Amino acid sequence: MFPVIVYQVVSDKNGRTLTGPDGVANARILFSCKMWKAPGSYLAARNLGLALHNALDGYQGTLPGGPQVFYAEAENPVDVYQEDGLLSVANVTAFITYQN
Repeated sequence: MFPVIVYQVVSDKNGRTLTGPDGVANARILFSCKMWKAPGSYLAARNLGLALHNALDGYQGTLPGGPQVFYAEAENPVDVYQEDGLLSVANVTAFITYQN
């Protein structure tokens, strides 16, 4: 069912000090907001990307059943052009610093 948001962890690196791991990690995650191509789908994918950006950018807190997020920073949505594609896509990249 559409719309959908899929994600890929591009990188996830543990922080270190001179004495070893510091318990903090930095992840870069690529989110793809997708809509089945139809009239208005470009705008729907773009708006979904903007909503995701607004929810992630500046987020701090503890995820349900997960780690504490110290800070999240999201880049503006980037449209993906696919001339013969069946989907309208907007990508959002987030940089997340969290407790490891």
